[in-house]
Amino acid sequence: MDPASVSLVSAVSLSMPGGSLGCGDGAVSQQREILGLKIALEAAGLPYVYHSDGRKLLPCSPADFPGGRTPVYLSGPELDQSDLPTSPADLGVRVVAEKLSVPSGEVTVLSIEPVEWSDASLGCARPGQMYAQVMTPGYRVIVSARGATFEVHTGAGRAILCAGPE
Repeated sequence: MDPASVSLVSAVSLSMPGGSLGCGDGAVSQQREILGLKIALEAAGLPYVYHSDGRKLLPCSPADFPGGRTPVYLSGPELDQSDLPTSPADLGVRVVAEKLSVPSGEVTVLSIEPVEWSDASLGCARPGQMYAQVMTPGYRVIVSARGATFEVHTGAGRAILCAGPE
């Protein structure tokens, strides 16, 4: 299949069982709920749905998924782990450095505060958007760059620039 024929329909956060990521056979899971990502694609006019916990990508539908329903693990030799942020401070620095198109060395962390976000918006709800109503542990990271202060919220493996100059 030509990769150019594949289009992203949606990518939304949702609460799902930790093991099956909600792509199981319908049996009730006793595993804890986690916040993950539901990715809907369209290829050659057909819908495809994947769920991800940030470490693996699991094909969910259709039931007769081309190539089977084997998870794709998002680590290994193809993924250089040194490029991945490993702390809330790293995430905050990376988000602001990318926003300003500056080297990460020009971004200074001012403070980091643990927070329990009340939903998947990480405290940065956008008008018209819906968010999974699940308590999400994370951090409020305050950084400065180019004379301005920015607030980055993290949780569930994501970081969002929540406040700062436009």
